[in-house]
Amino acid sequence: MPSVENLLNFCEYFNISLGEFFEEQFNYPVEYRTIIQELNKLDTIELQTVTDLLKLITANK
Repeated sequence: MPSVENLLNFCEYFNISLGEFFEEQFNYPVEYRTIIQELNKLDTIELQTVTDLLKLITANK
């Protein structure tokens, strides 16, 4: 078991929060954070366009 200090250093190195480290549903927390930062710059119409695009991309998965 890593020490708390080592765990915090690990998270700092990978630029993720401790919460993101333990979050099981996120496969790619660093990439998700980048996407969310960019999404926060969009208005509602642009967000809907991105949502529609994602639905098209993932429709066959």
